[in-house]
Amino acid sequence: MQHIKHFMDSQNFIYASVSINVQTQLIMTMWRGQVTESHQLSDVINFCCEQMNEHNLKSWLSDFTAIQGHFHGLSAHAQKMVFENVALTPLKHFALVSQLAANPSRSALLHALRQVKVEVRSFDLFTPAIEWLILPHIDDAIWNQSKTISF
Repeated sequence: MQHIKHFMDSQNFIYASVSINVQTQLIMTMWRGQVTESHQLSDVINFCCEQMNEHNLKSWLSDFTAIQGHFHGLSAHAQKMVFENVALTPLKHFALVSQLAANPSRSALLHALRQVKVEVRSFDLFTPAIEWLILPHIDDAIWNQSKTISF
């Protein structure tokens, strides 16, 4: 992963970091601290969309495990950003990592992503999320039909 940008609030605390891996067509956003203003969310989403378009990135992992507080007040803005910007990118898969209980705001955001034809999954741990995004998916029927080698 190549770290490409840190987003800082007015007190110079990093609230989001963005990394990309062009080979796996993955962009990753690590959120931390508090995001309290819609422009903070807009800045990150706009930057991520620019990177997706520039590098043909098809998978996005967004990790909220280190976030403090909730995005409840920003969910309508996040949905608007999805329809206006994410829909214009090559994005195909979105993994959300959070250990907080599901809530209406998160559900609305995930629904908006699905409406723009992005496959979405939620995870409570980072490892299964990254595996889902970058490992090839093999149908069980293919596994069952494959030959085994005995030594």
